[in-house]
Amino acid sequence: GENILEEPLNEKSEELKNKKSHNKLFKVIGLILAFLITVSASGITAILIYKSKNPSFSAKLSEIDDLARKYYSGEIDDDVLEDYLAAAYIKALDDKYGFYRNTEDAVAVENSFEGNTSGIGVTVFNDTNNNSLTVIRVDEASPAYKAGIKKGDKIIAIDGKTVEETGFEESVKSITREIGKTAKITLIRDKKTVETEVTYEDFVRQTVYYEVIDNYGYVVITAFNKATVTQFKETYNDLLGKNIKGFIFDVRDNGGGTVDSSCEILDMLVGECDLITIKYADGSKKVSNKSDANKCDLPMVVLTNGDTASAAELFAATLRDMAKSPLIGNTTYGKGVVQRTYFLSDNSCIRFTVGEFFPAGGEGFNAKGLTPDYEVKYTKEQLASKYTLGAEDPYIQKAVEVLDNSVK
Repeated sequence: GENILEEPLNEKSEELKNKKSHNKLFKVIGLILAFLITVSASGITAILIYKSKNPSFSAKLSEIDDLARKYYSGEIDDDVLEDYLAAAYIKALDDKYGFYRNTEDAVAVENSFEGNTSGIGVTVFNDTNNNSLTVIRVDEASPAYKAGIKKGDKIIAIDGKTVEETGFEESVKSITREIGKTAKITLIRDKKTVETEVTYEDFVRQTVYYEVIDNYGYVVITAFNKATVTQFKETYNDLLGKNIKGFIFDVRDNGGGTVDSSCEILDMLVGECDLITIKYADGSKKVSNKSDANKCDLPMVVLTNGDTASAAELFAATLRDMAKSPLIGNTTYGKGVVQRTYFLSDNSCIRFTVGEFFPAGGEGFNAKGLTPDYEVKYTKEQLASKYTLGAEDPYIQKAVEVLDNSVK
């Protein structure tokens, strides 16, 4: 997933929607340099007007446009020109987390806030020993789930083309197709060949998976979005009903998500505190989210690795600092800055960094990450099969050991 922490500001401005332009070049200049956005603060809506501080900027682009339209021997596609100009502006910011998405691609960005996605709903890894895409997760209510695909299945062919011939990356891409289209999947299950048909469709992405290991609730969180909150609440209540002794939260390979979703989940687990404070470019600070006095009284640990980033790091740091939950695994990615996404008048969007954030404990971790309390590494043999280790995973085994010591 993307290494993001998305601040809850992504409204589509009515002023932008109604804004008209006589020339597409000047339209994009207007969008980039003088667009209006609507923000909500303490229930009050304010209109912010952004103007270029470089008056020669528009003139220079206009001059280039005049020359190109007068002397260029080819055709100028204004739609392509508009997209490239917008993308170039964001690229020039040199923000590793910034981007521009055209109108078509921006749909996926907007859906990501809700947890909506398209696909068949499986997570696979490249099983070179079996020349297959081995399934490690199947999203509930996804097309794959409906088609009967199960965890542990080894996909060996798609529409008759084998994974061995096509290769891992191309095989994964080949499953992607238009909504409503089908794919014939050939897989191996229990040493038997099974064929099934999957229909590509929209569904709510599953980001929370769980089971009980040694009487502890083992909860994997793969991303943070609106759907994650609902799934986590159901998981949390179900596990509490099983009288577990504690929680193992696994945010390895979790690249982040939205501020609100991460903080809503943290609010269930930690006591009263300022969950996140954001420091903006002008030096001002704002407490973005707070937690009430309710908390989880069971011991908790968090599993991390080098791809635990942003909102997932906020989650891990808060549990460490406010609930004395040890971190187990590896030093995290180190992404302690927050972004905003702005949807423009044509429903395209831009994203860029607006500030640095600090967890409840007050110590930032940008560019350095979170150091685990207990470091764990795979052996060479374990690394080759890490996705199928289950409860034998050394990270999970260390978590059980730490929790056992805490409940004695």
